[in-house]
Amino acid sequence: MSTPLPPAPGVLKAILKFTATSAPGAQSHLYMHTTTSTVTQAQMTALATLIRTNWSTYLKASMSVQWSLSMVIVEDLGPTPDIPGVDTTVVTGTIAGTPLPADTSFLINIAIGRRYKGGHPRLYLPMGAGASIVDLTHWQSTFVTGMQTGWTNLTAAILAGGTGTPTIDKFVTVSYYTGHALRPTPLVDNVLTFAVNPIPGNQRRRMGR
Repeated sequence: MSTPLPPAPGVLKAILKFTATSAPGAQSHLYMHTTTSTVTQAQMTALATLIRTNWSTYLKASMSVQWSLSMVIVEDLGPTPDIPGVDTTVVTGTIAGTPLPADTSFLINIAIGRRYKGGHPRLYLPMGAGASIVDLTHWQSTFVTGMQTGWTNLTAAILAGGTGTPTIDKFVTVSYYTGHALRPTPLVDNVLTFAVNPIPGNQRRRMGR
């Protein structure tokens, strides 16, 4: 049995679940700090819907028709969480043409103020199609620009909030482990910037092997 993770007060986690027509699927997550003292299930559901709606507005045009955002789950990581909020409205990408291998990912690098060994926070998103790649090691510049704009608009919409959503004042990262040891208190770092990466990333488990 796995050890329960310690609470991270004031932190919400959005889980973005993706499905594909012929691949195992994918998942990404985003951490947010809230100033709302007690977050309810209704508020988390409203936030999940806000994320899904703005993904549809700003990012589905950068996703292949082979991929869909199929679910957004928002969880409260605090000590007394309510039931998570869930939005299950499917948003399918609109880029037609040759799909990319399922393990090809679009990287968004996350800058924080802390330096540490072993990597840096990042998001791996199932974006783009064959026409979005300019050569063996680069996305097309216009595609990268579109992703940067879309991601900036999505995160701005989350911070702006909407009817019934909890108040989000910043994005954060959460570190539960130091080395292989579980921290007694999670380390929460403020996100300084999100930066899209012009070089494709790779997530081998998305190939189903």
